[in-house]
Amino acid sequence: MRGKVLLAAVALCASAAPASAAVTWGSVTHLYTPDGPQRYAYAPAAVTENGQTYVYTCHNNSSGEILDHVYLSKGNDSRSVVRPSVSGWDSTHICDPTVVARTSVMDRRTTGT
Repeated sequence: MRGKVLLAAVALCASAAPASAAVTWGSVTHLYTPDGPQRYAYAPAAVTENGQTYVYTCHNNSSGEILDHVYLSKGNDSRSVVRPSVSGWDSTHICDPTVVARTSVMDRRTTGT
């Protein structure tokens, strides 16, 4: 029975039409480039609030050094906001930031973003 079910699943997948979708891209806006030689920034996560875009990236703090920090960039201002520890599991690469925005109500007061 198991072989017949697998064969049926393969037959269904093989006969399915390829998926397609029309995609229209808008204009591209440059947000951030690390300054200086031998600098890198990758794995961006961004959030826009009240017209200001905040970009979090994995970033090296010193030119030529491969040691990840989490950087926050707003316009032309960029700084390390999470640094590796001196020792332990988080002493080398602490990256791939995720940005989460939230609003909560507690005691009838709205807090946080």
